[in-house]
Amino acid sequence: MKTLLLLRLTTKIDRTLGWEFILDDDGISILWKLAILEPPWRRNARGAWDGASRIIPGQYRARAEIHPEKGWVIRLENAHGRKGILQHRGTRPEDTQGCQCFGARFAKTWDGPCDCRAAQEKMSRLIPAGEEVLVKIVDLA
Repeated sequence: MKTLLLLRLTTKIDRTLGWEFILDDDGISILWKLAILEPPWRRNARGAWDGASRIIPGQYRARAEIHPEKGWVIRLENAHGRKGILQHRGTRPEDTQGCQCFGARFAKTWDGPCDCRAAQEKMSRLIPAGEEVLVKIVDLA
């Protein structure tokens, strides 16, 4: 099973930024990395993007799927009472809606991911819909 290792590196008033490493089945070999944008810590609150919190660090089982609106996504299971937590493409805090947004790299002109569609296409090849993964989230900030 592949592992997605998310390292949260910095938190600002409206966002958390980090890198996610996609590890092969051996748990060591890095297949690729993604720029990640999440909401800031708001005591695990649910709600709209401006009130939702990032999820609690830890390990989560997850599965790749095709979402009717967002296309290819990773859906996290049992996120400490939170449902519908996805990893999907996105560039701004408004895109998160309590989820984790990814892109191929960070933009130079704003604090967020970019090249999101390219990242989604590559991820869908690395982790096909239906495949289970383990998501490990670590706070370093």
